Amino acid sequence: MPFQENKIYQSVLFGFFGFFCLALILLPKLSAAAEVSFVPGITLATEYEDNIDFNSNSNDAKDDFAGSAIPNARLRYRTERLDLNGNASLDFKKYLHDTEFDRTNQLYAIRTEYQAYRRWTLYGNYSFTRDETIDSHFEETGQVFERKREQRQDAKFGLQFALTELTDIGSFVSYRRSDFSGRDSTDYDLYTIELPCTKKLQNQIDAIGITPAYSHYNSDDNEEANDYRLSFDWEHLLSETLTFSMTVGPRYTTVKDVNGDENSNYGSVGAIGLNKKGETFTGDIRYSRELRSTTEGEIINVDRLYVFVDKLITERFGARFKGNAYYSDRENKNDPNDKTVSFELVPALYYMITENYFAELSYNYRKEHELSESGNPSTQSNSVMLSFNFTFPKLWD
Repeated sequence: MPFQENKIYQSVLFGFFGFFCLALILLPKLSAAAEVSFVPGITLATEYEDNIDFNSNSNDAKDDFAGSAIPNARLRYRTERLDLNGNASLDFKKYLHDTEFDRTNQLYAIRTEYQAYRRWTLYGNYSFTRDETIDSHFEETGQVFERKREQRQDAKFGLQFALTELTDIGSFVSYRRSDFSGRDSTDYDLYTIELPCTKKLQNQIDAIGITPAYSHYNSDDNEEANDYRLSFDWEHLLSETLTFSMTVGPRYTTVKDVNGDENSNYGSVGAIGLNKKGETFTGDIRYSRELRSTTEGEIINVDRLYVFVDKLITERFGARFKGNAYYSDRENKNDPNDKTVSFELVPALYYMITENYFAELSYNYRKEHELSESGNPSTQSNSVMLSFNFTFPKLWD
């Protein structure tokens, strides 16, 4: 479906670029001591999948071999006051027999942070994604839908002010526009305003914060949602390498469906997690509860448990594991309350050929249960991938 502009979208986009123009005006002459790095790279992979289109009927499931080439590049420009990052990647995937599933994904992103004055810091992000993957929203929602092409634009900009050496306040505005092609898909806009306030305690191991936020969701089939929330944050350093974090708070949500019927309810948002970073070990375990939007235009609650472990066993050989478990249900209680449970397991082994080249062998198992359907039908898929990753870093001082 072609991209559909609207006045609100244009105002947000112009505001975003206006922010960058303001930053450029405030910028001093480029520092001769700036650090510039450019890292091109490419990933080459071969993969076997036993259920390409995630078909619930195992008799109709399609299996095939595929090859991928993913060229990418990262650019960073950093001075004492400016940190500018950009990255781009193309993902070409070709199947041996089922060529109708061939895809070409694109990602372009830029992120900047600029300390305009002693206490003021400006932030700005923008990304464009063109995605043709059937499971592109699984990471957010835990649900797999019919294959669709999506064009997504994300923009976020704002500022932060240091009240004291330990206390910051901020104001951030973000916007997402998603356009889909395919049956039963719904294009939508999502606007969010956040006003965070954070404070580091005198012990230097605790930080607390409070963030009021408002989000407005509007789809092309006239479904709307307004979400008001207040979250309380706490971060605690258990050691130099281990961090505990927690976010919890109430929310109030109103939803108007395509028929004009409205309902509202109170709920909660939150997250709790542990993060470990060491020389040879990285670990992250986190539970979160959030509102998400699907490609079919639904607002759903998503409970997610995420686990990630990366261990360097020898100087060159390592293992990693990623796991996700989801429970989701529809927020609009006027509609059937669809409930889904799903999970994903991704173990992998990797070998560092050189400092910038490594090979990886990974396995992906995914399963989804439809709890609201008769008999609780389930869908599952398996895939095995062997990839070779190359980067060619270049640094200018």
